[in-house]
Amino acid sequence: MKAWLMALAFSRRPQPVSIPFDKNGTLVVPAGVSSVSVSGYGARGTDGFSGTVSRYRRTQVIHRYVDFVYRRTDTDLGYGFGSMPAPYCEPEIVVSPGNSVQECMIYSDASYSENRPPTTGASATGLGKTFPGSYGNTAPGTTSFTNVPVNGGASYNIVVPAGGLVTVTYYL
Repeated sequence: MKAWLMALAFSRRPQPVSIPFDKNGTLVVPAGVSSVSVSGYGARGTDGFSGTVSRYRRTQVIHRYVDFVYRRTDTDLGYGFGSMPAPYCEPEIVVSPGNSVQECMIYSDASYSENRPPTTGASATGLGKTFPGSYGNTAPGTTSFTNVPVNGGASYNIVVPAGGLVTVTYYL
């Protein structure tokens, strides 16, 4: 077999190596690699909200007659969310003449307005490049860079927020 044909038959073409980072990590570049391709995206943002948050305050009221003297005890039970229930009272319990107790629940409107703008998700970074997150609750777009110079044998920090992804590709 001719030498050139033998060299061609036994030569190895460089193969792509892809390393995904879905959290912070360190890329160690193999010796002999002088450039990489890198693509990715940052975190997802959040949607904004503008409107009324429906909530109500719950109060327990206990009516007591002790020796014909009326006493009322109010206990704040905090907030509930959603539609306000109708107030109600349990039947009055007569302990003895002039002594009784009755428990009631009353509700009062405690709704409030809220205006929360959308947010932008945190960016991912690595190899001197930035991969933005999305604005609002949408899927972030992928940003790509090719022929990014690197030093073989060097280490590079890759910073990826939750929900982000950075993929480094090189040929070896």
